[in-house]
Amino acid sequence: MTDESKAEWADELNRRIESGETIFPDDYDGIPDTGERRSFSTGAVRDASHGKPQITQIYPPSITRLAQRGTDGAKKYDDYNWAKGIPLSVYIDSLDRHLKAYQMFDNSEDHLAAIMWNAMGLMYTEDAISSGKLPVELDDLYDWLGDLDE
Repeated sequence: MTDESKAEWADELNRRIESGETIFPDDYDGIPDTGERRSFSTGAVRDASHGKPQITQIYPPSITRLAQRGTDGAKKYDDYNWAKGIPLSVYIDSLDRHLKAYQMFDNSEDHLAAIMWNAMGLMYTEDAISSGKLPVELDDLYDWLGDLDE
């Protein structure tokens, strides 16, 4: 999101708040409800959690290391440079190099954070290609199985 689009979004949000309009989409129905509840020893209840992501399953320092990798990259390249579009093969090659370096006990940089960063870049780029935000040409991976069908 550019600074200009952030400013436009903030202006629109403020306009809606000041006019008393809802800040949510027209089809917003409030908090989603599965109809199931979980109860706690305190007597409190919440909606069921099965099928929902559990952020508590992620090792917290790994997120900090991932964020540091992004911060370092922003200093080197620019904020959100990676979101402009990088071919999938570049992420895979980099991820593999960092994996090999980690396996060789190279401690010149945080290779595990780099592996996570490249995996995140792959996920983002696949999603952005699927949604039409990035060009399909960034999916430059060879179709190994497709070639077998010919």
